[in-house]
Amino acid sequence: MSTAVVLNAKNGQVLYEDQAHALGFPASMTKMMTAYMVFQALEAQEITMETLCPVSSHAASKTGSTLGLSEGDVISVDDALCGMLVKSANDAATVLGERVKESEDRAAQWMTNQAQTLGMTSTIFTNLSGLHDERMVSTASDMGRLAYRLTTDFPEYYSLFGIKEFSYHGTKYQNSNSLLGIKGVDGMKTGNTDAAGFNLAVSAIQKGKRIIAVVMNAKTSDERHDTLIRLIDYGFRAFLD
Repeated sequence: MSTAVVLNAKNGQVLYEDQAHALGFPASMTKMMTAYMVFQALEAQEITMETLCPVSSHAASKTGSTLGLSEGDVISVDDALCGMLVKSANDAATVLGERVKESEDRAAQWMTNQAQTLGMTSTIFTNLSGLHDERMVSTASDMGRLAYRLTTDFPEYYSLFGIKEFSYHGTKYQNSNSLLGIKGVDGMKTGNTDAAGFNLAVSAIQKGKRIIAVVMNAKTSDERHDTLIRLIDYGFRAFLD
């Protein structure tokens, strides 16, 4: 059964929830917290968008959606962020975490600690990409809170979540978020594994008002899409009335 939450993106007020505190697997929505970590490092001037990140054997070994990075390659923070958020590249996510926190384990521990700081009390991260791990869990409520904090804490980087296509070394990648450009949706992140089902966090703006909507554990991509359309419509009715 899918779970869901809708938030007012101005103040985090809950506009709607359905089993929003039920535990599930975040899948690639994990990359929203990886991005939060990178944005914090950018803000602290520990790195820049032009910083070159080395690709370790560990990062290069990642499976699933990848940019096909090889051990010994280097990739800029900018390209790695685009690869992570558009292609949902697991190797790019790992490269970024290793550059900022030295190792995937240290990065995942930081992400878990940061989740607690943000009030995401049911969330545990064990990797940077969202590749399935039974120990790594979250809720629609927690992921909604993370999406809200990304829009408010780092508005200067929010547009990265809405890039529709990205080219890297001659290959063009399309964003897997099928809702971009629909109902005012201009960003956020998909996630899908066999165990997690189909997840998606979106942020949408209409008439100057912004909402966050999250669905987790939908059975198909169509169910995820249709549920979010209904949630967006409901959210703006609740918000704008």
